[in-house]
Amino acid sequence: MKYSLTIFALAFALSSFAQAGDLQADLIANEKALWTAFAKKDAEAFKKHLAPDVVNVEANLAPMIGVDAYLKRVNSGNCELHSVEMQDVKMTRLSTDVVALSFIATSNLVCDGKREPPRQAVTSIWQQQNGKWVNRIYHSSRID
Repeated sequence: MKYSLTIFALAFALSSFAQAGDLQADLIANEKALWTAFAKKDAEAFKKHLAPDVVNVEANLAPMIGVDAYLKRVNSGNCELHSVEMQDVKMTRLSTDVVALSFIATSNLVCDGKREPPRQAVTSIWQQQNGKWVNRIYHSSRID
């Protein structure tokens, strides 16, 4: 009996670890989808992946609150995303339905003919709502 409980506990722990890895991979894919959507001005991707009252804070820009504010900013610029990579990704579970991703984003992004700084430190908070993960808070700081 003692061994059965130990094996059950180990199996549960390994299952949770695998699920956490799958969730991290899924959220990284969502992050990349949002970068691509930004460059393509894809409103549907933002509506799919952002909470309605999302808060977005980026260096040298006024904070944006809500999907509509975000879409207004996205549609006001002319940006081309040539590439984006995410390094040093760490996922921290804050509760059963809230996780934080932190990573370094390295991009080749040109807006209005000007190359944006290529590296950013990012913290992105995701929350599970109605069975899907949506971005609640996004913060990035340029790394010069």
